[in-house]
Amino acid sequence: MKILYLTVLMSLLYSLATHAEDIIASTKDLLSLSLEELMEVKIITVSKSEETLNDAPGIISVITAREIKHFGANSLFEVLERVTSAYMTGFHLFPQNNPSIRGDLASHVDNHVLILVNGRPFRESFGGGFAFSIYLAFPVSMIEKIEIIRGPGSVLYGSNAFVGVINLITKTKAPQQVSSEIALKQGTFGARALEANGIMNQESFKLAGGIKKFKEDGWPFSAINESGGRGEIPYREDNLGAYLYGESHGFKLNALFVQSVQDVWFIPLAQGQIRNENRRVLLDLGYEHQFSAGWTAQANVTYNGHDTIIDNIPFLATDTTHPQSDDVLLEWTNFMKQGRWNWLLGGTTYVLTTERDGYKTHGTSYSLYAQGQYQWTDSLHLIAGGQAVKPVGIAWEVVPRLGMIYQFSPNLGIKMLYSQAFRTSLYEEKFGAGNILIGNPQLTPETITTADLNLFYNTKDYQLSATYFHSKEQDLILKVPAPNSNSTTFANAGEVTFDGIELEGKVKPTDRFFITSSLTYQTNQNQAGKDNYTSVPNWMAKIGISYEFDQDSSIGLFNNFFSKAPDVSARFANVKHVNPETDAFNLMTLNLRMNLHQFVGWPVILEGYVYNALDTDIYAPEFARSRVNSIPARQGRGVYLGVQYKFE
Repeated sequence: MKILYLTVLMSLLYSLATHAEDIIASTKDLLSLSLEELMEVKIITVSKSEETLNDAPGIISVITAREIKHFGANSLFEVLERVTSAYMTGFHLFPQNNPSIRGDLASHVDNHVLILVNGRPFRESFGGGFAFSIYLAFPVSMIEKIEIIRGPGSVLYGSNAFVGVINLITKTKAPQQVSSEIALKQGTFGARALEANGIMNQESFKLAGGIKKFKEDGWPFSAINESGGRGEIPYREDNLGAYLYGESHGFKLNALFVQSVQDVWFIPLAQGQIRNENRRVLLDLGYEHQFSAGWTAQANVTYNGHDTIIDNIPFLATDTTHPQSDDVLLEWTNFMKQGRWNWLLGGTTYVLTTERDGYKTHGTSYSLYAQGQYQWTDSLHLIAGGQAVKPVGIAWEVVPRLGMIYQFSPNLGIKMLYSQAFRTSLYEEKFGAGNILIGNPQLTPETITTADLNLFYNTKDYQLSATYFHSKEQDLILKVPAPNSNSTTFANAGEVTFDGIELEGKVKPTDRFFITSSLTYQTNQNQAGKDNYTSVPNWMAKIGISYEFDQDSSIGLFNNFFSKAPDVSARFANVKHVNPETDAFNLMTLNLRMNLHQFVGWPVILEGYVYNALDTDIYAPEFARSRVNSIPARQGRGVYLGVQYKFE
């Protein structure tokens, strides 16, 4: 099979080389867009309304559909690996579940980063972050762009927006009234995939939707467990995702279903193979009405459903655990403009229902939020805002946001930002999971305070920025070993301080070349003076280079470098060093696309994608139970060939 892959890839390269002159001659004007035109897009995540990247009171990165197409990906998880300051990881039970941003990695679940779909929150109230299904099953071909906020977002978005926000903005406009495509892919480890999408634009409505099916027999996982036994299993995946968007007469509908079934390794057991099933549903209906030129209001009803089944756990009487949650969010938002002021005012009512193995809990939380932006001069913008929150079972809390944006010239500017966020404990943390994970109902909210200093410079050919950040997390809810037991429990385990520098750049040196890169250095320390407490690499260096031969014909190379991840011994005593130590690594991908329309007369595109092209052995700290030092974190080299057909 590998010989077949290499043969096909070499044939594609030969065909591109022999026809390159004709292709370039026929498309001189096709790719003449400047960097400014390609990347000067409006963003909406920071203030819930459209604004330029320079005017947004946040530190934000944008990944476009064009970049995803050029660099390739099998999943959203792989796309997010390329984000500035992001370290995509997981633990033995959910190996692809945690986006660590700016060094934060406090929990075994994804409860510090909030995911949005077209601005609507995708969350669950059981553990706050059983999220691997969206990272693996979301139809990537439906993404128009991804906006990523680095820093607290709780002022406008509430729970989970602790260190970052990821907003998936989907395609809703077609180049013609009806547009659709289908793609098939096959590759290493028995991988096979189907993805399809379609968009319909009429005068009175828009309709868009996509599906994804990805199934893999699994890459070979092998590691020593807590008892000294070796577990060897195939890491199987079976992912299904479906998304639907509708818009008509002020109403908007977002509907998402994602499901992932995985065979993974359960570290306390000798062989340890268990099965996870994670299903998530998002259903949002919104209505927007413009009362006047200076006042627009938006109302939303958002349902989030979560259902996880974990099988083959011998510690439990039933061999299975089944956490669930059903949450409804009611939200009212007002956008007002008066003179030099832009105002955002809103409120939420959040009804939460959780259940585990027959035991149910209910609760309701409330919030009020506001943000004002004042244009003092043409060059100076001032920002102030805050949110008052009444979580379930505790008193009201208030988190503020302050900022200043000053532009020295149309190209050069500076942002000074200050923000806070907090997160309350959830069902799993309060009540646990049998005798392997003991709950703690006395937990108090955890908080974060962040200051950002950002310098940016943008021209038609360059987009550059440098950011210094300082964050302090307090009363963190962490997993710790339970006293006199082989179990784990939760505790407010002190505080961690983070300091870091982020450098970012996007450059378009010619019409066809595109370069994107970032460099991050972060260090953290807990209240006891332990450095690198969170086991996240100090250094991250990321660079992608793409060249576009023709429309839908391109080659893209992307490399992620991560320095050695610190040992989990900084957090836990008595760690057994039984698996290979973590080390610095390069995670490289290569993507080649070829549009065959000129050769066969059909709108067909061939794609060859290579993941972990250097076939690097990658180990990550075992930060969940922290009784062994590391576990395998990535598959070996994977080669995938696909074909895409566009219906015209």
